[in-house]
Amino acid sequence: MKTPVLFFVMLIILVFSGCAGSDAVQKSAINNPATLFSVEQVRNDAEKMFTTVENVHPNIFFTTSREEYAAAKEHALNSLTLPMTRVEFYKQIAPVVAMIGDGHTNVWPPTDEFAAERTKGMRSFPFNVLYVQKKGIAIERNYSEDSSIVPGSLLLSVNGRNADSLFRSFTRYFSGEQERYREKVTATNFALFLWMHDVRPPFAVSLKSGDNVGEIIFEGVEISRKKLIDSLLLTSQDKASQYTFSVTGDSIGYIDFRSMMYLEQFRTFLKNTFTELQQKKTKGLIVDLRKNGGGNSQLGDELISYFSGTPYSMMNRKEWKMSAEYKQFLRERFIPWYLRWFPITWVNSDARKILGAEDGETIFYHGDTAAPGPNALRYSGKVVFLIGVNTFSSAMMTVDAVKEFSLATIIGEETGGIPSSYGETYGYSLPATRLWFNCSSALFVRANGRTDDRRGVLPDIEVKQSDEDTQKNIDTVLDFAKEWIKTH
Repeated sequence: MKTPVLFFVMLIILVFSGCAGSDAVQKSAINNPATLFSVEQVRNDAEKMFTTVENVHPNIFFTTSREEYAAAKEHALNSLTLPMTRVEFYKQIAPVVAMIGDGHTNVWPPTDEFAAERTKGMRSFPFNVLYVQKKGIAIERNYSEDSSIVPGSLLLSVNGRNADSLFRSFTRYFSGEQERYREKVTATNFALFLWMHDVRPPFAVSLKSGDNVGEIIFEGVEISRKKLIDSLLLTSQDKASQYTFSVTGDSIGYIDFRSMMYLEQFRTFLKNTFTELQQKKTKGLIVDLRKNGGGNSQLGDELISYFSGTPYSMMNRKEWKMSAEYKQFLRERFIPWYLRWFPITWVNSDARKILGAEDGETIFYHGDTAAPGPNALRYSGKVVFLIGVNTFSSAMMTVDAVKEFSLATIIGEETGGIPSSYGETYGYSLPATRLWFNCSSALFVRANGRTDDRRGVLPDIEVKQSDEDTQKNIDTVLDFAKEWIKTH
């Protein structure tokens, strides 16, 4: 993103991550699900959170009315009349934040207790699930020892409770600009939310595979088995797995770009990758953003510079709301304590613009269209981007620039994020419960300047994963992209 360079390294897209605030998350020491917090503690936490939302967020009423928000907030506060656990507290306040509809403004679920219970030997739900439009809840990965349960089987009920109804009740805890994105996040957290809503092992599961319906009872899966299967499937999210490169048997380069983190490491990765692309004379390049939830948009700029010299911009403008809370956050994050006495606004225009703004004032930065600089390793072959519901935040902004300025061909499904959306998050742990809370402070307007378009980035060629291919472990979208490169 081509915003001005601020004194504090104000390209704070490292804060604006889809997982916005993920680098700063503080792990809570609260591991006991039975720990109770007093009425005063939970009320103070809730009131601090709501005050932050109202002071920091540019527009909490962009999808809900002032009256609806006020009623939901009042109901949540009025429910805090007894001592309660973090799980009980979360269930009261998270739906109010989620109704704002901003994927970067949210309360994180209390996962520590769940993890601690599993470490002690508690078994959890033995499947990963996904939501399939017009069909329902489907099995995505089977961690149980029953190998007859194949991906794509539909989950009808758990312990006598309708699976669709459970799933819908869980979606109200998650923020997101699109329902598709909320469904994906809900699916990712399905096992956790079953536990939070007292759906515990043994699990009596009703499944439908083809025309066959049956019920099977599972004791659940141990955490050690899940970790082992995940490691065998190479799904770890360590630093080295954020982006990988390979050349397929049909001489097509493939970058699996999972996360926009670790800028210097990514620069090295790009140099090595595009050197290899030149040496192997590949037929084309596929950049897969289907699992990329965002991070630092500078990584998108770096990538584009390796295959395009066309002028572009990742945004039209940034409308940044200043507040006392956010300005204090910036001071503490970017100015060492021993330098805070120095009148920085006297010597730096960006600091003066930001820290000198009135509380509640909106400041503007405009995106400049510019061409990437010369690059001896610039790739001249066909380039395809793959996108989907998990393409979010800075990854979504990158592909929006690719789309708007015709830099490459885009294949897949509409992104879960919306290019004109909120970000630049302010995050902290609530004082007593230590639940992590994020709040957006800025509106990023997409490259074409439109704020009325509520759709995500649309592909040039729409291709959806088929149920049949899922069961056969075939990637429909990737295979289509390979064929497209070979025939165009």
